[in-house]
Amino acid sequence: MPQKPLLITGFKPWGDRGSNITQQILEDLRPELEGRGVEIAVLDVFYDAVDDFIASLKTCDYFNVISLGIMRQSAPPIRFETIARKTAFKPDDNGKCPVFNGAAAEEYAGAPSLLALRDHEKLGGYDIAMSDQAGAYLCEYIYYRMLERVTPKGGAAVFIHMANDDIAGKKQFLLDYLDALDSKNIQEPS
Repeated sequence: MPQKPLLITGFKPWGDRGSNITQQILEDLRPELEGRGVEIAVLDVFYDAVDDFIASLKTCDYFNVISLGIMRQSAPPIRFETIARKTAFKPDDNGKCPVFNGAAAEEYAGAPSLLALRDHEKLGGYDIAMSDQAGAYLCEYIYYRMLERVTPKGGAAVFIHMANDDIAGKKQFLLDYLDALDSKNIQEPS
């Protein structure tokens, strides 16, 4: 049976930033990623855009989802987020905050299989930290909504924060992460 594709999400620029490294990485690597069977989505930086994307997403079409976002700090330059929380989110560029209807869980944990790749030999040369504070903004929100959607179905998702510099190094990191993922052949049960 053919393997289901991988989905990687990134964001367009937000606030007063002129660029977002996650968008640049995904656009620059698009031919190589698509050649690997990876699907990409670059989202506007609004809660409504995340909600619309999540609502349209057929999570059963993917075995893993990797979401990328930039962070304000530059050290360490890569951070794996272990938890996404339902929290008091900061307003987006439209001044909106998300609304939670129903009895959503307070938090979800990222996929252990995807987080464990931090220790893979392919990633040994990178300065990577683990974090349990995804930021109470769009990064945490997409991670929360993605985990809320895939966790009950046995899917796997991870959020990786990146400093908004060294695009060449971050592109290589993403390719090495995908190589590590391929070497482990991580496919969560459907």
